[in-house]
Amino acid sequence: MKNSQIKLPTMAEILVEEFIKPYKISACQLAKAIKIPAFQIKNILHNKQKINIDIALRFSKFFGTSDNFFINLQNEIDLRNSKHKQKLILDNIKTFSATTQQISA
Repeated sequence: MKNSQIKLPTMAEILVEEFIKPYKISACQLAKAIKIPAFQIKNILHNKQKINIDIALRFSKFFGTSDNFFINLQNEIDLRNSKHKQKLILDNIKTFSATTQQISA
């Protein structure tokens, strides 16, 4: 049986499909509106740069979302990706139990 996993969207895909296309705004227009260099928006849209707190607040203000919307979205994506990359390691870590007397190496 093949292990199939649903591909979850990237930040770039979410930005394009949920915000840039519906608002009919270009990367350059967005950059100008939120007062950051256009290359930063383009890097985000090519998954070369993550959204930081500063950019998240600017996106939130511009798109009318809560202050934590974009940073929470970025954190969820990072968490999902990290769990996927570390799956083998995480699967071999046992949850600590108060009844555990000794931690083996």
